[in-house]
Amino acid sequence: MMAAIILFTLLSSAIADGMLVLWLIRNALLNPKPVDLSRFVPPSSLSVESVRARLADEPWIDAEPLTRCLAAMRWTMNKVGSIEVNGERLPEQLISSVEAGRGALCGNMATLFSYVLSAVNVENRIMFLARNIFDTGDVHAVVEVRINDRWVALDPTFNLTFHSPTGEMLASQEIKQSLYANGARDIVTRFHGDVAYPARVEAYYASIFIFFNNVFVLERDPLWLGLLPARPGWKLRPLMQSRRVYFQNAKLEGGAHLNFMRRLYLVAIYLLGRILFWLLLFVWYGSQIASSFLASWG
Repeated sequence: MMAAIILFTLLSSAIADGMLVLWLIRNALLNPKPVDLSRFVPPSSLSVESVRARLADEPWIDAEPLTRCLAAMRWTMNKVGSIEVNGERLPEQLISSVEAGRGALCGNMATLFSYVLSAVNVENRIMFLARNIFDTGDVHAVVEVRINDRWVALDPTFNLTFHSPTGEMLASQEIKQSLYANGARDIVTRFHGDVAYPARVEAYYASIFIFFNNVFVLERDPLWLGLLPARPGWKLRPLMQSRRVYFQNAKLEGGAHLNFMRRLYLVAIYLLGRILFWLLLFVWYGSQIASSFLASWG
C-alpha cells in the first residue's frame, strides 16, 4: 500500500512538473518576446458577431478609416457609465455586462474598443503600457489601429489621440521614443469630446506619459477561454490567462530590465517552486521509511 502511494505521488508530481515546464517555456523564457512593432499584429480567433449585430444601424460603420475609428471610440465610451473592475473578457459577455450597468477599467475599455473595431473591419491591437514592469497596478492600456499603413494610438479610457507638433498621429512606440529623446514637449494630446465614461486625463493621478516607459503589444485571448469558469475558486483560469506580450526596444533603451524579469520568472516561478516541492516530497518519503524502520524494530 505504501509503495502504491509513493508511486502515485511521484507520478502525479512528474505530471505537474511537466505542465509547469510547458508554462515556463511559454510565459517566462519567451515573455516578453521581441518583434518589429511596425509590422506585428497578434492573431485572433474570437468571433465579434455579437458586437457587429449591435452596430448594424450605426451611420459611421462605412466611413473613412479615421472617422470610423473615432466614432467607434465614442460609441464604446458611451456604452460604459462607471469606473470599476469588470472580470469579463469575451465579446458577448463583456458587452452584455456593460449594457447591464457594469463599469470597466482601462483594460476592459481597450478590449471592448478592440472588439468594436474588429466588428467594423479595422485592423487593431491592444497596447499594454507599464510605468514599471514589476508593478501590475501602475499600468494602462490603449488601442492602436492601422491607418494608411501606419499604426496610431487611440485611448478609449480618456478619449484621446496623440500627435506630433505637426499634427501627425503617433503610435505608442513613437510616443515612447519621443519621450526618450525630448520629453513630453513634442507630444500633443487631443481630446475628442465628452462621453458617458467618466475618466478624464486632467483628473488622473499622474501624467499619462509615465505609462509609456514600457510599451507592449498584448496577446489576444484564445478561443478556448470561454470554456473555463468565469470566476472559479481554483486558480487554473488566471494561470492560463497569463498572456504573452511583445515589445521592441526604443533607441537608447537597454533591455536589461526585461532580461532580469525573465530570469526572475525562471527562479521564482519554476526553480524555487520545484526545489521546494521535491524537498518536501523527499522529507515525506524519508519520514515514511523512518516510520517503517522504527515499527519493524518495535
